[in-house]
Amino acid sequence: MSYVQEQQKKLMIERLQNNAELLIEDINDIIHALQVASGNATGVGKIKGILQYLEQMPIHIITANGEQVIKDKFELSKFIQTLDKYIDFTIDRDFKDYF
Repeated sequence: MSYVQEQQKKLMIERLQNNAELLIEDINDIIHALQVASGNATGVGKIKGILQYLEQMPIHIITANGEQVIKDKFELSKFIQTLDKYIDFTIDRDFKDYF
């Protein structure tokens, strides 16, 4: 794992430990980072942090329509795919340690 991925993972875990909520804007920023080559390490690190946190506790994603509770890595993957059908980290080599 790259330094950037490790730092972003650590920051995301700390954030979720303080408050297990993410805004939909946070998720959209992560998706954007995954789509842009220069931001990929940031997006991967944040997703890894979320995946690691999900091993212990669910997270709440706050959307304009309310709240979406994500209880496991498969629900997270499905949620991300509703926003970008081309992102499937269940088969991505960057996330092979989680799936």
